[in-house]
Amino acid sequence: MQPAALLACIATLTAAVPCAPATGRNGSALCISLTVKAGQITPADFTFAPSAAYKPTAGSAFFQLAQTEIAKLANPCNPLLAQGAKPAPAFCQADTNWPAYTTQFLALAATLERSDQASNILSEAGVFRPLVIAYHHTPLLFSAVNAEAGILTFRLPDPLDPRTNTTFQIELRGTPNDDTRNRRTVQIRQNLNPLRGQVFCHSRIRARLQAFYKKLKIPVDIVQLDPQGPLLIIQEKR
Repeated sequence: MQPAALLACIATLTAAVPCAPATGRNGSALCISLTVKAGQITPADFTFAPSAAYKPTAGSAFFQLAQTEIAKLANPCNPLLAQGAKPAPAFCQADTNWPAYTTQFLALAATLERSDQASNILSEAGVFRPLVIAYHHTPLLFSAVNAEAGILTFRLPDPLDPRTNTTFQIELRGTPNDDTRNRRTVQIRQNLNPLRGQVFCHSRIRARLQAFYKKLKIPVDIVQLDPQGPLLIIQEKR
């Protein structure tokens, strides 16, 4: 993998955060411990557990991407207090470690009789939900949140390999016949081959696909570009 290519798609490596790679495809894992700065969720530490697809040194670049995404998350106090007139407690704007923050957060929820909602806010269904679609513009595949320990886990897709249907499935819709579809599929694989071995970056893949179809003067919709498949579905429009 080329570090420059990874950064274009967009700390020091440490083993402080429990983390282990998974078996099979997309097995590399990035595990991040959380703290709170000025009431905002902030990454504190990370461990990168790569599969054979990546070198350990790639962890810092992936962590930078995760930091950017996590910085976009809402202050957890905001949805909890949205329906109440009570001013936000001091801890909602303070610097604190994650266990202390969650203790105060859940205590506040209990006084508002919203304990169930508080647990949802601290789960994937709440403030962390935007990370579920982070893969649309980063290689990060949000995997899990351990709200008690304050640890987020991302998986990373294996580097792009567009050569065959086994490594990158391509489905074309709207082509006039099978011969055209088969020929176009071969052309798309050739078009994407310069990205082979690089991190799965949506914007770079889309740019090459759109440039390819622009030359053909055929409008298309990229219906799905899923690194977990990995799968590409294109709808040609005539």
